[in-house]
Amino acid sequence: MKFFTHSGLLSFRYGLLFISLLISSKTFSQDLNKIHISEFMASNTSILTDEDGEYSDWIEMYNPTSSEINLGGWYLSDNPDNLIKWIFPQISIEAHGYLLIFCSGKDRRSAELHTNFKLSSSGEWMILTKPDGTTIGFTFENQYPEQYPDISYGFIEGKLVYFDNPTPGWPNVPGEMLSPPTFSINRGFFNAPISLEISSHVAGGQIKYTIDGSDPGLENGIDYTQAITIDSTTVIRAVVSNTDTISKATTHSYLFPEKVKNQARLPDGFRTPGEPSPKSMALHLQIMRWIQKYVTPRNTVSSSCLHY
Repeated sequence: MKFFTHSGLLSFRYGLLFISLLISSKTFSQDLNKIHISEFMASNTSILTDEDGEYSDWIEMYNPTSSEINLGGWYLSDNPDNLIKWIFPQISIEAHGYLLIFCSGKDRRSAELHTNFKLSSSGEWMILTKPDGTTIGFTFENQYPEQYPDISYGFIEGKLVYFDNPTPGWPNVPGEMLSPPTFSINRGFFNAPISLEISSHVAGGQIKYTIDGSDPGLENGIDYTQAITIDSTTVIRAVVSNTDTISKATTHSYLFPEKVKNQARLPDGFRTPGEPSPKSMALHLQIMRWIQKYVTPRNTVSSSCLHY
């Protein structure tokens, strides 16, 4: 029977290093011939409600095999350091069937399944673990990328894409949006120049980016042709386009605290050649406020403060 439910440097850089070392000690699986996460939504604002009438995030699992699979005792987690974060009750997915789980933080195992954690729209791990608590049954090869309101993410023909027509509990259908470009260096704090590369999986896609805080688009932005050298606080926004279709923007801030803190204040209305636009300067002012508030003498910073 099919079960179906609708609905600083130290903390930042070393934190990433810690996660990298942590996950390298585990074996991950993205075998689509076995039970796997086929679609999910990490920013549900109007697509599907749970039993409380709330728009909770959700995960769709799919059993591609010809046999029913009992998930009792399996686990879901968003943390490689805690693979047994949420345990499945005794429940099965029929052959070629789907199972929907809400990621609401409500921790329920009744008519609806609700994990004890929520999904992050900025991207994180999503891990299905077998009952022994250590063997990975499925996860994406990397942390899933940034997610957007009412746009789902999943597989179609073996390829990971964004869907602008989500189908929770049903087969995924074509109609995907272009995947945003990816950056070779994550947002963060730096004390030496970096070389940023921007790439895209869109065949024949053209990447445009801005450094002035404006929205890149078909008629606005710089054509990306080579790595970008960044040696001062900069906000990079980039999109990829294909004919008349354009992706969502990827936005990262690269912060150089000492340069920002020592930046001389210019007279009102005065702009030097090449100075960013007022919109970009507004972003820089936000960044300076973050630095003043969160950068300590040890150059530590709370990663929760980084929104770009």
